[in-house]
Parts: sequence; structure tokens; C-alpha cells
Amino acid sequence: RRRCVERGLSGLDLQAIGRMRAGVEAGAKLAPGSEAAAARVLGFYSATAYQSCMEGGQSGDYVVWANQAINSWPTYEAMHGTYYPHASIGWDNTHRNPSFAQESVVVNATPDAFEACLWKAKAWLDARPNQVPLVTINSWNEWTEGSYLLHDMRWGYGYLRAARNVFGGGER
Repeated sequence: RRRCVERGLSGLDLQAIGRMRAGVEAGAKLAPGSEAAAARVLGFYSATAYQSCMEGGQSGDYVVWANQAINSWPTYEAMHGTYYPHASIGWDNTHRNPSFAQESVVVNATPDAFEACLWKAKAWLDARPNQVPLVTINSWNEWTEGSYLLHDMRWGYGYLRAARNVFGGGER
């Protein structure tokens, strides 16, 4: 952090991936409830999520699924001090793990549903004007998890348009 400042940057914010359920991440097994303390010891200043399936589960309707993940944001903020909202496009891990079948798929993951999630992320940020306006999105090209912003033959540029509608201004 000191070297970043010495080179003219405002500093460095290391961001943890918030998880309420302890588990094995990066080779470290954490005791339940110790994630925030471990993040502070390691020098993390904030948190976000990697994928909504961590809190929303791996199946169900997108709106319910996304709202379960969104409902965890205040908990992560309380644990880490600063929480940057996260929006996931969807979840379908059957491409990589065919044995998972339909019980491991989030359904109704449409660009409109994703846009509604982004509006909630924007409202979160708008309510925190002193926080850097950052939203993490999973992901640009995670085809094997059914979570990607890239245009495709089904939705065209729908997911990218959703992000533009919320954060880009301009025409719809």
C-alpha cells in the first residue's frame, strides 16, 4: 500500500470474497464465524461476492435466488466494513458437471431479471455516497457455469444492455 502511494496512487484496497459459511478457500480451512477476523488479519479492507450461488444456492428461480444473495449484503457490510454489491447473470454448472442435472440450475435468468438485480446494486451504492461506486459482476465469459455477459444467440446483447441501462446512461 505504501508503494502504491509513493507511486502517486491513492492506495490499494484488497477485497475479500465474503462468505457466511466457512469452508476451504485458497487452501485455508476456516472455523465458522472467523471469516471477517481472518480478512482483517490478512489486510482486506472490503468484500464482495464471487457468484450469487454462494448465498442463493445452486437452483431455483433467478429472482428468488438473486434476492437471497442480495439479502446477505448487509451482513457482509457489518462483517467487513465496506461491501461492494455483486450481481450474477445466472448459474448452470451442468455443462462442466453433467451429473448435476436440473436440480443445479437457476432458471428464468433473463436480461430483465439481471437488470433488476443491477438496479438494486445501484440503489445500494447510491445509499453509500462515500463509498467507491463499484459493482462486481460474474462474469464476462463463464460459459461453463451459465454466467456470462458476452452476447449469444439466445439473448443477443441483452445482458450488456442491462448493464448499460443501469450504469451507462444514454439510449436504451
